[in-house]
Order: sequence, then C-alpha cells, then structure tokens
Amino acid sequence: MFEMLEKTDHIAIAGAPLAERVDTAAVEAGLGKSLDEAVRACEQVKQMAKAVRSERE
Repeated sequence: MFEMLEKTDHIAIAGAPLAERVDTAAVEAGLGKSLDEAVRACEQVKQMAKAVRSERE
C-alpha cells in the first residue's frame, strides 16, 4: 500500500490500539499538529490504556 504513495514522509505507525490511533491522529491533524506531535499523542493514549487495564485487574 505504501508503495502507491509518492511521498511517504507523512506516514507513521504508532504503537497503540487501532481505534485509539485513528481517533487521536484525526483530532491532532484537525488541530494542525505535526506528524511527530500526533505520534506522541498516540503513544500517550497507549500509556493511558495500559493504566486503565491495570486498574481493572
């Protein structure tokens, strides 16, 4: 899929659950944030999700 794109410097894969990544990335992009800022926000979501899961256990 990435091969079809002409320019790939605007693509990043963040290590967080897919639904949270999509929502977070969309909000960050809508706010005019950079790709790096959006990735950091996704990583923060991942950490929050881990904290919530550990509290439930």
